[in-house]
Amino acid sequence: MAAVKLAYDIEGAGPWLTLLHGFSQSRQVWSAQRPMFARRYRLLLVDLRGHGESEAPEGGYGPVEYATDLLALLDSLDIRATHLWGTHTGASIGLYLAALHPDRVASLVLDGAVIPGVRIDAVERQMQRAKEIAARDGLVAARTMWFEEGEFFAGIRRYPERRRAGEHRQIIAGFSGTPWLATDPPLPVPDVAGRLSSIRQPTLLINGADDLPEFLDTAARLERELPHSRRYLIPGAGAFPLWEEPEAVNPVVTQFLNEIT
Repeated sequence: MAAVKLAYDIEGAGPWLTLLHGFSQSRQVWSAQRPMFARRYRLLLVDLRGHGESEAPEGGYGPVEYATDLLALLDSLDIRATHLWGTHTGASIGLYLAALHPDRVASLVLDGAVIPGVRIDAVERQMQRAKEIAARDGLVAARTMWFEEGEFFAGIRRYPERRRAGEHRQIIAGFSGTPWLATDPPLPVPDVAGRLSSIRQPTLLINGADDLPEFLDTAARLERELPHSRRYLIPGAGAFPLWEEPEAVNPVVTQFLNEIT
């Protein structure tokens, strides 16, 4: 499988820290983290395939494809190992790499973690609805529904000024939507869930205390099964604590990275 060309930014100096966004987002989702972490780390901010300014092939939108693209980018930049901070889809890519390419990942910060290959019903329901609307009514309608009705964006919508709802909606407006229209299924996902106990990287699990129950259950499972994990709940935050409450999240991640580096 050929990797696609990914858009990315590099800034800062120090150990590599790769930042991976969630589905329908882009590297712009890290706007509240970039200034602080670029002072201590060399940041690699990536748009996944079909997102932001990256190429959008007609098919191939799954953990294997996303991880293959990222590995090709790391190779092209001669990055042998990196700390990795991912949210939702980005977190699943981090787990995939830690399980199958452990030498490439120094540590993991997982915000609203998803285990590759493990279904989360709330996400699947919303994804199926978006696909139906995209096919019937077009991508603008699908993007609108995705943000205005998606359960995982409820915390952002609840406090629109404080949590920059307009800015987040603009990020989603830039989403290509191609994954919703793809007819080819993604490649089969190896059994990452069965390899969790083999992941040796230090791992920080972050969730909003008001996150969806399925995401909280996923984090609890990871806390039990990952040998070197710790978990932190952000009071008042929902599914995207790094966006909703960066003033609470950034110091926690800073302390974690300081301790392991």
